[in-house]
Amino acid sequence: MVLKDSIFLFSIGLSGSFIGSLAGGGGLITLPAMMLFGIPVQFGIGANKFSFLCASITNTIQILKEKRIPKKILFSGTVLGAAGGFTGGLVTSNIEEKILNIAVLFLLSFALVMTVIKKPKEQEDENSPPEKSTLKQKILTFFIGVYDGGFGPGSATLGIMMFMHRGYQYIQSVHLTRMLVMGSCTGAMIVFLENGFINWNYVIPLTMGSIIGAQIGFQILPKISQKTAKTLLMIITVLLIVQIFLKIMPK
Repeated sequence: MVLKDSIFLFSIGLSGSFIGSLAGGGGLITLPAMMLFGIPVQFGIGANKFSFLCASITNTIQILKEKRIPKKILFSGTVLGAAGGFTGGLVTSNIEEKILNIAVLFLLSFALVMTVIKKPKEQEDENSPPEKSTLKQKILTFFIGVYDGGFGPGSATLGIMMFMHRGYQYIQSVHLTRMLVMGSCTGAMIVFLENGFINWNYVIPLTMGSIIGAQIGFQILPKISQKTAKTLLMIITVLLIVQIFLKIMPK
């Protein structure tokens, strides 16, 4: 691979991870760009999983250090995400991508409408998040992990919106989603490695960019207000809906 190709992958990794760490939707940038670059979709998804996994791991130290969420809830989300990601990696060979895309299209549309018409539960004190996960939250976390492990675009955005509607502040929702993504990418990576869908020529520059982008995003994260975060989430969600709708439309 020539230097300009590595620079291109590094750049899309950085930009995708930066956007993804703030509102999700990183796959909206990285996966289409890799496909335009000529990378087969399975290898593109595999590269995405590895790069997002490494970026999430680098954020984990900061997440644990800040102690915004009880560790029990964080690790519960990671385990459920890992189980979902592994399942998602397996089912991609048995379920058509179009079916999952249609399901996510409806979920994103529903989440967008709920964000517009319904005010999420808000905590009076951001240092006192819900003390435990509800059964509904655990089920949704698992299924977001399934989708993220199999395909991915829109999963982090869904995660952030889901946690905000469960009563978490924006930053807490991002932290929970990063742990979920770390789990789902770990589970999916087992499947992708086993099936040989990892090309290190693509993975290494993309991962380097993703790690840097995630760190920049996490430095900016505390400066974003709840109102700005909601607007950013809505923009990313609309873009994801348009992209997925165009993808499933007959050609």
